[in-house]
Amino acid sequence: MAPLSLIHNWFLDLVLPRRCLGCGKYYTDLCRACLARLPQSKLPDKRIFALCNYEDDLVKKLIWNLKYKNLRAVGGILGRELAHNLPEEWRGRGVIYVVPIPLARSRKRERGYNQAEVIARAMVNNDPASYRLAAKWLVKVKDTPSQVSLKSRAARLKNLRGAFALGKSAREIRGKTILLVDDVVTTGGTLNEARSILNQAGARRVHAAALAHG
Repeated sequence: MAPLSLIHNWFLDLVLPRRCLGCGKYYTDLCRACLARLPQSKLPDKRIFALCNYEDDLVKKLIWNLKYKNLRAVGGILGRELAHNLPEEWRGRGVIYVVPIPLARSRKRERGYNQAEVIARAMVNNDPASYRLAAKWLVKVKDTPSQVSLKSRAARLKNLRGAFALGKSAREIRGKTILLVDDVVTTGGTLNEARSILNQAGARRVHAAALAHG
């Protein structure tokens, strides 16, 4: 017997079929052809990997729908693609603990979910032998303004200072290899601020990745 979620999705596709956000093809949120055409990122910071270039209109549309239109399926598709494309040298060294960049409690309550956690969960589900979700290892303790609204690098770095803290399971961090995950990276300030907290807690190695850079 098919799971209820599959039956629900099948019924929705009959009534209001999904269409690819790129080309309009029916019964998918992002078809394979459009996924293959997404422009690769050329992020200069070698400590952070980004899958796509945020300047591309389709990439912007995908992430906007993930963040603000509750289209979590996009996070699933791109999260799996992110897992497949991580640098080889980051993999093959035992289990990697995936830590999504947390939202402030008020923002998560307003949105209903954390888009970075949707991405992280997709990565873990794609390869549970290699990845473990550690969504509670980091919390956001300061509800900062959006980084996009701040023009200078100095303002963005100041905005993030003291924004993150260790979660309740912090004792588990020591000696672990961690992958920080976010949706979009601009200056890298968010990921690097979070990285410093995890390093101070004794993490063995902290990598960082995002769906897009721009």
